[in-house]
Amino acid sequence: MIAAEVPLMRVPTVVALSVAAVLAFSSARAEEKAWHCTNYEGEPIGPIPLTMSYLVDEHAPANDTRADANFDKNGKPHWRIDLKGHVWLPDAATRKAHAHPVLVYNHGHDSTQPPCAIVNFFRNNGFLVFAPLRRGQGVSTGVFIADYAKACDDCDEQEVYDARETMYLQKQSEDIVDAVKWISKNDYADPDEIVILGHSYGGMAVLYANTLFPKLEKGQHRAIIDISGGELTWDRNQIIHATLPAAVANGRYPILFLQPANGVSLGSTFNLVKVARKDDRAHIYPPIDIKDKDDDVHTRFIKSRDQVFDGWGQDALEFLARHKIK
Repeated sequence: MIAAEVPLMRVPTVVALSVAAVLAFSSARAEEKAWHCTNYEGEPIGPIPLTMSYLVDEHAPANDTRADANFDKNGKPHWRIDLKGHVWLPDAATRKAHAHPVLVYNHGHDSTQPPCAIVNFFRNNGFLVFAPLRRGQGVSTGVFIADYAKACDDCDEQEVYDARETMYLQKQSEDIVDAVKWISKNDYADPDEIVILGHSYGGMAVLYANTLFPKLEKGQHRAIIDISGGELTWDRNQIIHATLPAAVANGRYPILFLQPANGVSLGSTFNLVKVARKDDRAHIYPPIDIKDKDDDVHTRFIKSRDQVFDGWGQDALEFLARHKIK
């Protein structure tokens, strides 16, 4: 499969939006299904379920029965956030005695299905795969992003909805930063070799998170992979038009943009590469042939073995090797 590399161009940087979000529980979110994968011999490969807990400064809404109220010495309430996650250790054939490079996979709008093709591909190449569930997704604490975006008196106005959606997405990017910090302390993880991958909503959240990550220290190697981030959102959300390019232009780590040619919209990729830096790369892949009415290009690009193993996966490994992650 041959991908067309998108040329990178420079345009002036715009200012990112600063945000704060009020979090609440929503029963409308989809229930998380079991995130279990098998290898291509049909053998189960996990994952290992994990929970990350930490405090944030927002008030816990009274109707959130899963949020534990905590108070500091001044009596200020804090909300404990419980983020669920899943870890897959490298394939036994590629497992080493020492720590492994880490892939942190960030799901899109739908967090109910595991990215088994991605898990298998990176496990086979010696990576530990960690998939955190951001706040409001699956069984993690918080409100589902679409519910938050429409939970106000004037949220039927598109501009208000877009602003709230973008603010919550940026708040979720903080969860990604915490997840990377958390997994880097795992005994099986090499904290000096980490790649943060995001698909769709997760791709945008990863790009926002890239402005929050710490600067690389000597000997550290990290990179970002954005797969179809903004594909379903770019054409309707004008707030993202201003904030996402700013995140790309001011990101800490090099970025690889990946998208199929017949995605819903190529607007996000083509506009984001205009502000990309010299170490960033972008690939547009041949159109994906969809024959099943229940299938779609957006999800098949990350869940189909042929797309991952025979397509963009190899380009991702080459990009990561260029940045000494392998």
